[in-house]
Amino acid sequence: EQLISSIKKLPSTPGVYLFKDEHDQVVYVGKAKNLKNRLLQYVGRQGTDIKVDTIFDASASLEHIVTPTELEAMLLEAQLIKSYQPVCN
Repeated sequence: EQLISSIKKLPSTPGVYLFKDEHDQVVYVGKAKNLKNRLLQYVGRQGTDIKVDTIFDASASLEHIVTPTELEAMLLEAQLIKSYQPVCN
């Protein structure tokens, strides 16, 4: 799947990730100390976690924003959630 391929290419750095639907609308925003590891956890929970399944079912693409620190990722995540008001957050 395209999402899983995108996840495997992510850096192992702090940042924010945005799942988007086929209309480029943000459906979920999250933050991570290590983007690659965090999103690989999601892949491993597919089929066992309703929230993860809902996010993956609704998503067509994944974007990420690298931040210098986890704290900055947390602040950016809050701003993006407030701005986009994603359906899965």
